[in-house]
Amino acid sequence: MLCPKCCQENEENTLFCKHCGRRLIKKEAEKISLPDILLLVFAVVHFLVSLITTLIQTFVDEWYFSGWRVVIFVLYFISNVTFLLPAIAIRNTILKIIAIVLAGIVAIYFCSHNISNIVDYITNG
Repeated sequence: MLCPKCCQENEENTLFCKHCGRRLIKKEAEKISLPDILLLVFAVVHFLVSLITTLIQTFVDEWYFSGWRVVIFVLYFISNVTFLLPAIAIRNTILKIIAIVLAGIVAIYFCSHNISNIVDYITNG
């Protein structure tokens, strides 16, 4: 273990530097928790969905009247479902249940509001 003050090498489990006497602190690796992972996945998914839908809407002419509309619907659905991830990350049980119910309502509303348009597009072309 290297002393941060005098830069002298010490044995691995030494508490104090044998040269200058400074207390040596062994840094432990930071553990990544499940809530951290869930929130990161949530942020990445929303970033990617926003990026992809913006690119489609910007560069595809008449995207709404083509198959790209289905792609955007699926991306928005995935985005809405991922609202469950922060809800799952909440540690308090009562707040977790409330957040999951609210996220579920948003996803169900989105699907029920848009599924008929997608079915019409698929059946009628």
